[in-house]
Amino acid sequence: MMGEIGAVLGLFAGLAIVGALLGIVFYVFVGYVWFRLFKKSGVPMPWLAFIPYGGLWPFFWTIKKSTWNVLWFIVPSLMGMLFFKGGAPGGFLAVFFELLVIIITLYWCTLFLRAYGMNPWWLVALIGLVIPVLNVFAGIVVIVLLLYMSFNSNVIYHPNFNNNIFGNSVHL
Repeated sequence: MMGEIGAVLGLFAGLAIVGALLGIVFYVFVGYVWFRLFKKSGVPMPWLAFIPYGGLWPFFWTIKKSTWNVLWFIVPSLMGMLFFKGGAPGGFLAVFFELLVIIITLYWCTLFLRAYGMNPWWLVALIGLVIPVLNVFAGIVVIVLLLYMSFNSNVIYHPNFNNNIFGNSVHL
């Protein structure tokens, strides 16, 4: 009986180690893809792509937006922590700000694609990331798109792209 339990625990431990190693390899691989994209755009410190949340700085430099926009990713979490104890109003505010961040992120991704001369309709794959089951295929499409953008020499960064899809009235 103890031998069977030990074998099962050993199997789970082995699977956990393999999963962790695969996760690290995938993280470094995706970081390298972003690193190449940031290097193409000529922004300073493209190595920040390997640091969690650090990759947002070269991302914002690439789309010519303020790096203070990083705060948009912190606000929903703070709203949830500070106001969720208050019941429905706090939860509503947290969800509202999270939806707002999703919409703004789609806007930024549109700018990113335009900076490299790519069609913004590729964002349909990003929208697919939030739909269960479809998110697996959408994730693969996004990774393949980023690979194409980073390794294809025909995809170049256009430093003078129009970074405001709404005209001159909206500045995020």
